[in-house]
Amino acid sequence: MHHRYIATTVILAAAALAACTAGSDPDPASPSTTAPPTTAAADRAELIKRCSDAIQAGEDTGDATSPECARLSGADYFEAIRIANTARQDALQSSIDGATP
Repeated sequence: MHHRYIATTVILAAAALAACTAGSDPDPASPSTTAPPTTAAADRAELIKRCSDAIQAGEDTGDATSPECARLSGADYFEAIRIANTARQDALQSSIDGATP
């Protein structure tokens, strides 16, 4: 269990670093390496939800390799990780509450 918290922390730190790096001004002479064009807000929210579900199901290894996560920007991927982490914490707390007499 302790290893999961460490892995989650490392993933969150890497995603935060990626999001910060993605926000810097690119060199105008270099080819564009930015995220794919943004989608409408509803589509974006749906993509984040699908990625979060994939993370919770163990289908994403932490580097946006699942099809659900591949199209997300760094910031959106971080949000999907945050949502998945919150859901896991809530499920764990429910299990703890259910086991307490």
